[in-house]
Amino acid sequence: MDVEGFVEKNKKLIAVLAVAILLLYLWNGGLLRFGIVPGPEGVDCSMYSAVANGGIRVEGVTKALATNVGTQSVIGRVYPNSWIAYVDYSDYDVWGAEYKRRMGYQWVRTDPKTPVIQAVLVDRTTGQVFSGVNVQVRVSKPTMQDVNTHGDPLGRNPTQIDWYSYEGQKTQSGDTITWKHYEVYVVPVDFVIELSVRPVQDLNVGDFQNLDLWFVIDTVVWLNAFTSDQYALLKENPPENATISAYNYRGGFPIWAWVGAWQPWQVSGRDGNPDKWYDPSDLTPEEKSELEQHLQLMPSYGGSEVTLYTEPGYIYTRTFAADIIKNPDMLKQMIAQQIPGLPDPRFAQTVYFPITLINYGALKREGGWWVTYWHKEYYPTSYLRVRALYAIYGEWVYAWTQSEAEKQGYQWENRSSTITGEQSWWDKFLGGLGSWFTNPLTQFWLIFVVIAAVIIVVTVLNPGIWSILLSRRKGGEE
Repeated sequence: MDVEGFVEKNKKLIAVLAVAILLLYLWNGGLLRFGIVPGPEGVDCSMYSAVANGGIRVEGVTKALATNVGTQSVIGRVYPNSWIAYVDYSDYDVWGAEYKRRMGYQWVRTDPKTPVIQAVLVDRTTGQVFSGVNVQVRVSKPTMQDVNTHGDPLGRNPTQIDWYSYEGQKTQSGDTITWKHYEVYVVPVDFVIELSVRPVQDLNVGDFQNLDLWFVIDTVVWLNAFTSDQYALLKENPPENATISAYNYRGGFPIWAWVGAWQPWQVSGRDGNPDKWYDPSDLTPEEKSELEQHLQLMPSYGGSEVTLYTEPGYIYTRTFAADIIKNPDMLKQMIAQQIPGLPDPRFAQTVYFPITLINYGALKREGGWWVTYWHKEYYPTSYLRVRALYAIYGEWVYAWTQSEAEKQGYQWENRSSTITGEQSWWDKFLGGLGSWFTNPLTQFWLIFVVIAAVIIVVTVLNPGIWSILLSRRKGGEE
């Protein structure tokens, strides 16, 4: 068969089929629907501040901090080289000469997405840096595929969005009936925080001790998406032919958060090859055991539920416990109990949580003496996952005339929830294609198309077959 000739003769048909398949793909991928799908892109995470509460170790020397201990050093109010906390002291040589020193934590970069803090020893008089290490922080968002791969600590579908619908009691004034309608989305949000220790110069080592890194998470997109956009959408096509007399975006609020390992830590070993990286499994048991003493974080790598605060240092009372969040039915009931005060007034759109570097830094191993002396430095990088569940609330006021209400026969009851999972575009396409094929009308047309295709193919490949069949039929009739 001449494929090129067939394609040339049927270019328009092929183009129409291609466009139809593309439209089906886009529709099932949600790209042609004008509804609002609240996703994790509505939340932003960045570092907010640092608080030093204890000591510091640089090149084997440990000091207790004395100045600015327990004080918030907030990004946006500080500059590079600003001190977070420090201790001033003096060293003396054998002849009694004084050397003024300062050891402490100092900002290197104050960008909230990629901040750098150093634990450093300097000459208090000249400002000369003697030694130190820094911790580099990076905040990023994982892909949906990554989130699905790592799963969910509560055992939920990791990319599942729950939707709940509630109806308030109707009120009547004259011929007008009004009632409030509430919708709540429960959306998972993930961030990855990378902590990386590096020397300030040469092969310096040191540890950050009891240093709190405060992070802030806030809604930055949902406010716009759920106000003007959603109101305009629903005003054009109100449910049950009702009139929307008012709409109120009630906000997006975190109801639960967890911090734990995202992937195993790695370490850069300085043993003559500064670019060599080691997986923990490549280290000897002794190396790994010693290095783990410099990887002490809270929450630990094992992960744990964390408290969210309305401001750094101020305890925020959660409304929902983990056992409720695990159960969609219980979660729906708890949210329903808040109506008409939805959402709980204790909720805050901007919340904070700390990650504490209990003893986090670089390891130096050494041995031998003189010509047999050796040393090796280890600089770790850790990857932590922050997972939060957000409840996003909207409130509508619907109005009907008495006659319209009687015509609709509307029941003022809470709607059953629907639970949707975030699939890949390809899975959505295949699912849509499958539902399209199972439609009875589609099946009828498919049968017609298959029969027509068979006739066309047979005609192209063997044009004489029809004359043979017809002649046999005539022969049989005679």
